[in-house]
Parts: sequence; C-alpha cells; structure tokens
Amino acid sequence: MMVYDSCHVVFPKTLLVCSYFVFALVSNCAEAGFFRNNFLNPSSNSHLIEKNAFLSKIKEMFYFGYENYMKHAYPEDELNPTFCRGRGHDFSDRNNININDVLGDYQLTLVDNLDTLAILGNVSEFRKAVNLIINSLSFCKDTIIQIFEGTIRYASYDLTFRVLGGLISAHLLITDSRNRFGLLRPHNYSNELLTLAHDLANRMMAAFESPTSIPFPRIHLGNGRIAGPSNETCLAGAGSLLLEFGTLSLLLNDSTYAVVAKRSVEALWSRRSKVTGLLGKLLLIGMRTKPAVPSEFELET
Repeated sequence: MMVYDSCHVVFPKTLLVCSYFVFALVSNCAEAGFFRNNFLNPSSNSHLIEKNAFLSKIKEMFYFGYENYMKHAYPEDELNPTFCRGRGHDFSDRNNININDVLGDYQLTLVDNLDTLAILGNVSEFRKAVNLIINSLSFCKDTIIQIFEGTIRYASYDLTFRVLGGLISAHLLITDSRNRFGLLRPHNYSNELLTLAHDLANRMMAAFESPTSIPFPRIHLGNGRIAGPSNETCLAGAGSLLLEFGTLSLLLNDSTYAVVAKRSVEALWSRRSKVTGLLGKLLLIGMRTKPAVPSEFELET
C-alpha cells in the first residue's frame, strides 16, 4: 500500500506512462519467447501474479494523483503539491514564464488525462470528466501561452500535445464505433470536444504567420494574436505538430491545419546544415507580419 500525505507528491502521469510502456515491452518480449525464466514466461503463475500486481500499482499511482487534483486543484491547471492547492496562470507576474508558458487556465490536468481514464476502464469517471470540460472549458482567456517550445518544468509542448491532443484523442475514443474501451459516449454528446479543439487550433493559427513558415512560440490565447518579444523557437516545437494538426484536418475535412504544420516541417528540412545534415537547437523565425499583442489585451470570443 502506498503511504503519502495528501497532495505532497507530483502528479505521476509521466511515471505512469513510462511504467505502462516498460511493462508492455517486457510482456511482448516474453510472449515472443525472448525470456526463459518463469517470471517473464506469460504462461507461468508467477508471471500472472506479478503482472496483476504491477497493473494494480499503476492504477494506484494514477488515482492518487488524479483524485487529489480533483479534490484540491480543479478547475485550475495543476496541483501544487507544496501548498496542497491548485495552480494556474500567474496574472501577478506576466514575466513568470516558468509558469505562464504552460499554465493557461484551461483545466490542463483534466484534459490531459481523459485518455488515461478510458484506458484504465473507468467509463463513469471519463464521462463525468468530459461533461465537466464541455460545460466549463473556454479558451477566451487573458493569457499568453507558449504553444510549441518546451519548458524546463515539463520538457514538452503543452498546449499542442496536452490540450489540443487531449481533446482530439478523447473525441476519437468517444466516437470509436468498436467501443474498444467501453461505451464512453456521454449522453447527448454532439462533438463538443472536437469543437473545442477546432476553436483552440484557430487561436493558434496566427503563430504560423511568419516569413519562414516556422511558427512563433507564443500567442495570446484570448484573441489568437502573436505575443511576446521572441523571434526564435526550438527545433522540436516547430517540427512536432503534424500528428495533432493533421488529425484535426482529417476530422474536420479541412486541410488548413495539416498544411501549416507540413510547411513548418518543410521549412526545417530546408535549413539543415550542408555539412552535418543537422539543425541547431534554436531557430530564428523572422520578422512578424502582424504586430504583437499590446500590453492591454482585447479579448475576442
């Protein structure tokens, strides 16, 4: 049994995912006959016992973080384990990019974990979470968000991967005709998650209005305009958008989003070093074609 003080642990999503994939890799190798001992023999009793124990521990880890987030932090973006309360955008300090590049008051943790609830088979909690998001989530926020570039705290591209990707993946799970994770569709669901994803992507499109087709790193979420002084972005952030944007284009039957993501990748490819074939960590984007967001924001719905 895990013994933790409530809240005083960082939400273990990354550890959960890593554990799941390590377990899947070992199990697949065992089933392919790569291992000979009883522990990794899928037909042995010891293997089944260890497998079930491992799966149980993964679920325990997830629900410890999820339930404490819902109890102490929702609807803010994440749980601050030090103070056992929610944490969102830092409106008191616009220059606090360690927080503000990631947290935009869009229920980040809940959106990001919809697919995990489905994978763990918790249909009722999945439906409840989807309804919470449908009834309360809006992207008309007075927040400047870093769309693509990774941060030290997360080393990921939160707005694209965790929010846009979370909405799209949950919609795909709900509309899966084979119901591989159960009957996930909430009552009267009418593509609301896809509508939210569409709205978010439209707010992000201004970032691609650069002379190089490489997107600017930050937008003002409320009015979808380029924000911040930076004319540089990171390699991974500019080149890792095709999955989410391409899937959105497929679902909407609108190539706009896939096209801008593809152009960004092509722009990166054309800038490879002639000597090494590689790119640098940071890339200059070029001058803006439209002015940045002023200090006083005008929200647009």
